[in-house]
Amino acid sequence: MSLVKVDDLRVAFGATSVVHGVSFEIGAGECLALVGESGSGKSVTARTLVGLTGGGARVTAGELTFGGQDLTRL
Repeated sequence: MSLVKVDDLRVAFGATSVVHGVSFEIGAGECLALVGESGSGKSVTARTLVGLTGGGARVTAGELTFGGQDLTRL
């Protein structure tokens, strides 16, 4: 069972889409590294998982869960 599951994560600020269709799963005891160029959405992806994208963000995902709890409903 996945501890964290992200499926088709998309984040936009106004008309600007900054994260496009990110998907991954992390099991208990596993680590995941997000790598990419500056401005590729690594920090926004991480901040989205902990609810720190800000009031101006529009977050959608096919699935966004932690320990089976739907993070989009928090």
